[in-house]
Amino acid sequence: MQIIIVSQYFYPDRASTGQVLMEVAEDLVSAGIGVKVITGLPNYSTESGEKVPLEEEYKGIGIRRLNYIRRSKDRKTGRIISYISFVRNVWKAIKKEEEYDAVLFVSNPPIVPLIGVRLKKRKKKFKFLYLVHDIYPDIAVELGVVGKWNPMTIVSNRITNRALAWADSVIALGDDMKKKLLEKKTASDERINVIPNWADPEKLYPSEVKENVFRDVPEDHIKLLYTGNIGLYYNLEYLIQAARELQDENCSFIFVGEGGMKQRLLELAGKSGSSHSQLDTRRSLLDNVYFYPYFPIEDYNRVLNSGDILIVTLKEGIEGISVPSKLYSYMAVGKPVLGMISDRSDVGLEIERSGLGLRADPGDLGDFVEKAKILIHNEAKRKEYGTNCLRVFKEKYARKIVTRKFIDLLQ
Repeated sequence: MQIIIVSQYFYPDRASTGQVLMEVAEDLVSAGIGVKVITGLPNYSTESGEKVPLEEEYKGIGIRRLNYIRRSKDRKTGRIISYISFVRNVWKAIKKEEEYDAVLFVSNPPIVPLIGVRLKKRKKKFKFLYLVHDIYPDIAVELGVVGKWNPMTIVSNRITNRALAWADSVIALGDDMKKKLLEKKTASDERINVIPNWADPEKLYPSEVKENVFRDVPEDHIKLLYTGNIGLYYNLEYLIQAARELQDENCSFIFVGEGGMKQRLLELAGKSGSSHSQLDTRRSLLDNVYFYPYFPIEDYNRVLNSGDILIVTLKEGIEGISVPSKLYSYMAVGKPVLGMISDRSDVGLEIERSGLGLRADPGDLGDFVEKAKILIHNEAKRKEYGTNCLRVFKEKYARKIVTRKFIDLLQ
């Protein structure tokens, strides 16, 4: 069995998609499946001047990295140019591959699965796997980036529908996402497989010794930690407002990561060097908010264990369109979860159903602050929720349990 994985992000990229697919590839190789990866040159690496070869074999995985035109993701035209350039180069690369039994296409960028459709139309005999991390154009419409009847929206929707219609197996990250995909009426129920993301218990686990990697955060503060993409669909502005409300509660809010909303959050917290003339004076006095770039991957366990309460958020209306999979990493280290996320999402539902922590609805600042206070001032509750997190993680979301489902799809 030979499989090709096509993803814009892969090892050593710091993007979560790259990390997840690397672990899938490793476990496929361990199961005796040959794996090749067609990917882009690293985009989210934090190592300055890091260089990687265009082709290499790493841990038994054949990796081919493509150079392509990269433009700012903050501009529509730049994003489209990058997408087209990457897909064009993927098409050239995959045409050179002679033997493969399956190809796994990831939904980011959204036009790349069209290559699978094109190969199928050419009567290529292979299993077309379509892994949906975000549903396009639904996510852009919900965020107000494009209108529902915008020509780009219509084209993007047709692309997604074609991929859903031609794929042999569609992989959704949760039941909420599967429901959204079924609403498109182009993929049958039996072809949509729910496989959540996961965490690796050999890399992420509870630390026996309390450590604080955030040296400038007061040692005695309860640390509310958010890690990952600081992007548009996470309601992160509310966390800055919550930090303002909780200034007298002996706690600090810590953001670790990068993304399009980071500059805005810096301004709201008074942490940037830009002018604050449009902000009221209170916003420049927040001394309980801290920002850090991504840490090296090998330090991620120490980072998570340095937090006391781990935060997961998602905007209203994004449920099922995108899934905040950081929850599984949080669970792996046995820390209580504080969510600003609807119980209509799989993640929000799991928090309440399994007793992983406390949750407030998106945008409900008052409830979120009250839930935060409960966790900040009740160590016994934090331990109880943390214990539940670790137990449920081991039962459902540990790496080998989940990646086995990818192996089963190929057999």
